[in-house]
Amino acid sequence: MRRDPVQRFCTTADEYNRYQQLIDRKFRQKNAAVLTSKRIIGCTTTGAAKYREDIHEACPGVLLVEEAGEILESHILAALGAETEQLILIGDHKCAVLHRPLFSNCIPTPSFPSTGSSAQR
Repeated sequence: MRRDPVQRFCTTADEYNRYQQLIDRKFRQKNAAVLTSKRIIGCTTTGAAKYREDIHEACPGVLLVEEAGEILESHILAALGAETEQLILIGDHKCAVLHRPLFSNCIPTPSFPSTGSSAQR
């Protein structure tokens, strides 16, 4: 007696999930088309995590990430594509409480003389 409504509910839920996946796929295709046409992509760290696959596939020449002072670089490195030439991390370095040697060990950077004030750097 109760199986029929439960079965219909399960069938309807499965159908809903299939349609939702189709809609999600269409949005991803649109996002990928927009991102692929751009040379510079800017996002927050949350956006880099959420759209990691799309950013990686788009292979922008420059990836600009805001709020980067609050996380480890490994979260952003996963979004980089083979063609990405420059990664710009924007964030307050004083917010970071974790050790941050990962990215500086991966890519050599020139050392700049200290100017004394962090606002001048």
